[in-house]
Amino acid sequence: MKPNIARPAFLAGVISIALFTLSLGPIPDSVRGAGDACRPPEIRFDANRNGSIEFGESDISHGYAPFRFWLNTDRDGLDFTDLFQASDLDPSEGSPNSSDDAIDTSRDLEDFATVAIRLPTQFDPSDHAWVVEVYITPVTGDPAIRLFPAAAPGTGYLTSPSVAQSQVSLSRSRRGIRIGSLPVRIDSSLFANSERVAYFIFEGLSKGSGPLTVHLYKAGQCDSSDQGAYLDLAEAVDFYDHWTVGDTTQNGPHAPQLLHAVQNEESFTNDYVLFVHGWNQQPWKRRAFAETAYKRMWHQGFRGRFGLFSWPTEWVPLPFITHLSFDRSELRAWMSAPGLLEVLLDPKLQPYAGRIRVVAHSLGNVVVSEALRLGAETGRSQLVHTYIATQAAVAASAYDPTVGRAPDVYSRYPVGREYYFSRLGRVAENIVNFINEDDFALGFWRLNNGLKPERILGYRYNSRSEQFFRNSMLLRFPDNRYEIFSFAARSSSDPLGATQVGGVVNRTVDLKKEFGFGASPSDHVGQFMGGIQSIGPYWARLLNEMNVQH
Repeated sequence: MKPNIARPAFLAGVISIALFTLSLGPIPDSVRGAGDACRPPEIRFDANRNGSIEFGESDISHGYAPFRFWLNTDRDGLDFTDLFQASDLDPSEGSPNSSDDAIDTSRDLEDFATVAIRLPTQFDPSDHAWVVEVYITPVTGDPAIRLFPAAAPGTGYLTSPSVAQSQVSLSRSRRGIRIGSLPVRIDSSLFANSERVAYFIFEGLSKGSGPLTVHLYKAGQCDSSDQGAYLDLAEAVDFYDHWTVGDTTQNGPHAPQLLHAVQNEESFTNDYVLFVHGWNQQPWKRRAFAETAYKRMWHQGFRGRFGLFSWPTEWVPLPFITHLSFDRSELRAWMSAPGLLEVLLDPKLQPYAGRIRVVAHSLGNVVVSEALRLGAETGRSQLVHTYIATQAAVAASAYDPTVGRAPDVYSRYPVGREYYFSRLGRVAENIVNFINEDDFALGFWRLNNGLKPERILGYRYNSRSEQFFRNSMLLRFPDNRYEIFSFAARSSSDPLGATQVGGVVNRTVDLKKEFGFGASPSDHVGQFMGGIQSIGPYWARLLNEMNVQH
């Protein structure tokens, strides 16, 4: 999208461009009024992340404690190949949202933060002799942002669909402009209020750090700058760890690797949230879901460290999905669990011992639950503070033996005769189940469960001997349990993500009753789709259930 640029007027060493002007060079002293003084202007980010900007100590950002924010390098838009919802799009297939000077969708607004400028009371917005300029002095890299006038003060653009739409509309009539090391003039009319305050939102364009500075002058009366609000811009991937046992869709899991670690880890609190994705995601989508989760928690005030654990689920375009693809991915999920346990025990995470929270979505709950069970089985004590199972695609009877219609291998596991995940409470202080009884994707889980054993692949079950077979080969517990669970064992219960259970689960959050999740296919991933404005309460509740500071 290209801006409609007004015909430039060459005045006083600046080029006028719509709302802002770009200075061509220093204003001569005869114009600037060298040596004149007035109260300095002030510029602030929402440094304490309380949702409002205050011109006091609480929102000052320093060189040793800058305001850190991510670059807007993703692609938010309407996905016509995946549920026809506003979501992240494949970044390799187009330009990022920040490539133009307008805001295309309300979803894109989660990649913006707020900044405000206050001028001294003697500033007269109707007097064009006053000049207000903004620029960044690079300390590292080449930091740049794009600045837009805010539709309203505060964070309503993140919490109110109507304010968000107003912000999108405003960006089309009052375009944003790049702020870098060259001074850019701000339209004086934005300060035409009794407080002489103008509110903006901005997106990050390029990496680097340095003070964002306001300079105010009028010939013979004022020549003053603030001390600058320190900003540190980095790629979104620099805000989280990425562990993997397979960053692919083709092969089974391997030993865990740390693909990327957070930068500036001293800027985070000692809370750690690890996200585990679900089924049928390409590698870029796994990152997109993790980044969406982090951004939405960040906007709720989350200050802790965040990580993604990815595993090699298969990926098939939606029209071609089959239950066999799900079964093969389920097997990979079970086999990925030992790798996740290794990550939870990794020395890099030990500083967060007792404060690790794990959030698993859909089939990712097989990975997490089995990793915790393996930890309990080997005598580990608390591995995680809280485990959030959201829209979990795994048999509910494995967590509570009373919910099935009859005993099965999950509610009465042949080895020990306990329900399969009965020991999770030994290694997880809190287990919280986020459910939606109408979940469309979990309806697919029910259908797939009813097709087991997969006779088309040679699996069968002998009800008299209570034995499972692949062709003529006897499958045994515990050695072949992952294969049995994935292809042969039918559960007598519904999936955990659609069922209120007791057993090892401490609490339940009903997504249908509390947040309006329903039977739409997109509701299975509803917390990651659409705009943050309508789903923010989900992420606030998630943080509350994990007892994470925010």
